[in-house]
Amino acid sequence: MRQYLIFLSLAVFAFNAIGQQKTQVAIAKNGLFIKSCERVSAGMQSCTLCEDKELKKNCKTYTCDDAGQCAQFKMGKLSLKSLIQSPKVQNIKGIQKEATSVGLTDYYIQDGDTRTYIFRSESTLTLDSYTVPKGTKAAARPTQPSPENKSCINDCINTGNLCDRNCGSNTFCLSECKKSRLACARICNKFVPKSTISISIKGTSGTSSVKLFD
Repeated sequence: MRQYLIFLSLAVFAFNAIGQQKTQVAIAKNGLFIKSCERVSAGMQSCTLCEDKELKKNCKTYTCDDAGQCAQFKMGKLSLKSLIQSPKVQNIKGIQKEATSVGLTDYYIQDGDTRTYIFRSESTLTLDSYTVPKGTKAAARPTQPSPENKSCINDCINTGNLCDRNCGSNTFCLSECKKSRLACARICNKFVPKSTISISIKGTSGTSSVKLFD
């Protein structure tokens, strides 16, 4: 009888342990609970994160790197996987374009108060997300700047020109200077940086990362 009770106790303990294992849910660095993840490139996953352990409350799509850093992916009906597979940014459905004063055309998707600029090179897809002022329309173009705003933008241009001179003939460096100059100008327009997602699109090689701005 004593042996039977010991066996029964062990069985109950094992059953409870299995039940506890089933209820354990992984937690991302941002404190949200991980419902599911799909690897979309080297070092990057598309995940659904929720606010509760039951994985039902306020579940949203996030982009997470292998270090566990996650940024919300807010681009309308687009999925990260379809974005990676699009060879030409300008052909993405719903894309908006913005001509710049430095010889570039920027492409972006706006979802609510989040505007995400998309840059694609042979090896990397970069997504720069900003919170835009309330009421900013998706196809809004910059209006005539105020004197204060114009001064801010001129400072960005002057700093960018200095960056160009330091680059010499290095094309990659010059391209990065242009991106920085444009990012600076967006801040002048009261766009608040949210995140930068860099995704390797070279198959299994390359590195991917998520950077958040507070």
